[in-house]
Amino acid sequence: MNPTDLNQAFQHGYCFQTTLDQHNDQITYSVHTLGELVLTSGKIAVCDPLVVPNSHLCLTQTLAAGRYPVKLSIATFHDQKEQRVAYGMLVIRDQPAVRWELALSSQKDQESGYTVTSGTGCFIDGEVVKYLSSLSDSEFESYYHHLDQVLDQTYVDTWDWTNFCLDESTGLNIIAFHSGWGEGCYPSYWGYDSQGNPVCLVTDFRLWDS
Repeated sequence: MNPTDLNQAFQHGYCFQTTLDQHNDQITYSVHTLGELVLTSGKIAVCDPLVVPNSHLCLTQTLAAGRYPVKLSIATFHDQKEQRVAYGMLVIRDQPAVRWELALSSQKDQESGYTVTSGTGCFIDGEVVKYLSSLSDSEFESYYHHLDQVLDQTYVDTWDWTNFCLDESTGLNIIAFHSGWGEGCYPSYWGYDSQGNPVCLVTDFRLWDS
């Protein structure tokens, strides 16, 4: 993991050239803030919000309860005239990361990241994982269609997002967004500052993998 690449991805207006499928294109990053993720348990999960979760999704590293801004790095492909979500970031401290470590959970095959089958990823609190996993099939289907409809309301070619509140009393929410090219397995990384403090959690949607 090259920290320079991730730091550049969250520099609004950063441009570079790349080749995908033997086609050279100019890419520009734009940074979008989606809102604040509410953490009540301090446990955090990165996952597909349209698939029934399990407790193994929660990352082993925890955070203090609080509210954390979530940002997306959107890659604009100038020749292809489309946009894709390149990275999602949970901001812990407003400091640059100088070191990155793979974010681990207790599930297997962590090197490849979490699996997306709906074309959507998210950041959620551990309490949201518990809530969603407790739903009956019909309740989860109702939630699925509601979240899918809310995502459609923000759609632009070719990505969408939502800050979806599950519980007004606690503020527990789901911050969900399109996952790069769609289905796949996507790793997340903790970013640390020079003193070893966690400053962010970033999911890489692997736009540049050959």
